[in-house]
Amino acid sequence: MNKPMSTLRQLFALAAAASSLAVTSAAHAATFVIVNADAPGIGLNDPKPVAPVGGNNGTTLGQQRLIAINFLAGIWGRTLSNTNQTFEVLVTFAPQACTATNGTLASAGPYTIYRDFDNAKFAGTWYPGALANKLAGRDLDADTGDAFPELAVTANGNVGNSDCIAGSGWYYGLDGQAPADGFDLIKTILHEFGHGVGFLSFVNPSNGKYVEGFPSVWEHFLHDDKINKRWVEMTDDERKTSALNDQGLTWSGFKTFVAAQQTLKTAYLLDVYIGDAAIGGFLPAGTFRFGPGEGQRRAFGLLGVLNDDRAPGAACNALTAAQASAINKRVALIRRGGCAFTQKVNFAQRAGATAVIIDDNAPDFGGRPLVGQPDPTLNIFIPAALISQQDGDKIRASGTGRFIPAALFEIRRKAGTNLFGRPVMFAPREVMPGSSVSHFDTSASPNLLMEPFAVGDESITLKPPTDLTLPLLQDIGW
Repeated sequence: MNKPMSTLRQLFALAAAASSLAVTSAAHAATFVIVNADAPGIGLNDPKPVAPVGGNNGTTLGQQRLIAINFLAGIWGRTLSNTNQTFEVLVTFAPQACTATNGTLASAGPYTIYRDFDNAKFAGTWYPGALANKLAGRDLDADTGDAFPELAVTANGNVGNSDCIAGSGWYYGLDGQAPADGFDLIKTILHEFGHGVGFLSFVNPSNGKYVEGFPSVWEHFLHDDKINKRWVEMTDDERKTSALNDQGLTWSGFKTFVAAQQTLKTAYLLDVYIGDAAIGGFLPAGTFRFGPGEGQRRAFGLLGVLNDDRAPGAACNALTAAQASAINKRVALIRRGGCAFTQKVNFAQRAGATAVIIDDNAPDFGGRPLVGQPDPTLNIFIPAALISQQDGDKIRASGTGRFIPAALFEIRRKAGTNLFGRPVMFAPREVMPGSSVSHFDTSASPNLLMEPFAVGDESITLKPPTDLTLPLLQDIGW
């Protein structure tokens, strides 16, 4: 007997009757049916003549777009190789908001979500439509007499125009060789397909609320290291706070953990510890590309705060006697701004600091693993690290006259994981709708397909062990 089923539908106003084209993959692989939702003469139906490019032999703009979409759908079909089911993907090249310098390239997500169906691992939990159908072993729309697609993908058809991310626009080649001022449609939509098949949370990170009061399968694996809870165990307010836990939000799924140890590069990364409970103990930090080599970047001592009240140019020149006395034989905290990192660390070193912590001067810190460029004219031999503006403000607000222990030390771990080897998820200090908590963190190395920003060298094959995308999807049920 079937369990009660609930469905949430995303609604799209279509300008014309949709047409479809199936992408058939090898045996034991998913098949994606591309549903063309564009009106005649635009988007996937644009008749503008074009020359072949990068193995794409379409003769019109619409044909090249459709060929590229089908090519990447085939990649996903071969990737999801433990099912032979068919999934529909609604695709449109509708214009999206943008300016000459920035805007949305593309977006995607599940068209439907389900809970409490046959073979669902977690009761009372939303699953994206494609995964729900895979687990149930059938098209769940049939239970309600509906016929909805499982995924919806929208690419910005205006990209490349003078008023929409000006440049050469979309590259429709199948070889990954997009020009420097263009955007590779294959790689971009390959990423978006990942969201469509389930690489995302349905929680609103701005308020921590579930959809209709039920968690999604994502929340069963998203873990906050600071309070040692999974999102499914938290209150709305706890999830809202957790969405801002930069470098402290991790993925607890076992398959992704194993793949991370096999895939990610080993790195010696700096950690900052401030021995004051009000400040927070371990702080996310960026490691500078200058100073002592790997294995030699560590320092312990009392914190010395250069309290400059956000004044630009702190430690950009030789320190005064009073400034030097505040950081001499101490771990110096210095505000960013006014000159290069190397200059600040050099002047602090000359004043007797044993190490330097630089607090950022803008709230966009992302736990960057490597920052700052070396200066061959300076002999910097003390370690230094970068922390967020928010953490720097907490330290300064706690009082500069107290004896606060501080430490910089190296941890040898996989780049993009926490101290226990779990992959870190993207949780910037300011919520980024559509990106926060639904991507791998940017500290991963090599770069991963499902990071929030295109960086140019993502895996285009999605075959383990070159990427963590498939193992994470397997954690949630694929």
